[in-house]
Amino acid sequence: MLRIFSPVINGFMKGIMLAIVLSLISALTLHFTSLSESTLPGLALAILLFSVFMGGWWAARQAGSHGLLNGTKVAFLFIVLSLIITIVFLPGHFTWLGCLFKLLPVLLVGAAGGMLGVATRN
Repeated sequence: MLRIFSPVINGFMKGIMLAIVLSLISALTLHFTSLSESTLPGLALAILLFSVFMGGWWAARQAGSHGLLNGTKVAFLFIVLSLIITIVFLPGHFTWLGCLFKLLPVLLVGAAGGMLGVATRN
């Protein structure tokens, strides 16, 4: 099979696509049900963590080794993208404390996804 991108980039892109799909599903759910918008911050964090986990899993599974490293790289790319989006589109809402609050869980979840990706490889 021809690999156009590295496993980390593939995992990152699949994670982004998953995050977009889950965000659309959650937006439709919030719109068409009586769920309160107060659930949105927790839901957004859950979508972020699940997408990073799956991105790390896909990257490490494709690479076949170095799951901890590949999963952490995917998590780092998610963090950088989140920082760029927040600084560009919501500069008044950016805080370093908020960034640090998400940094450790995102890195841990990405690393865990990477380790599981190597462990579940055929």
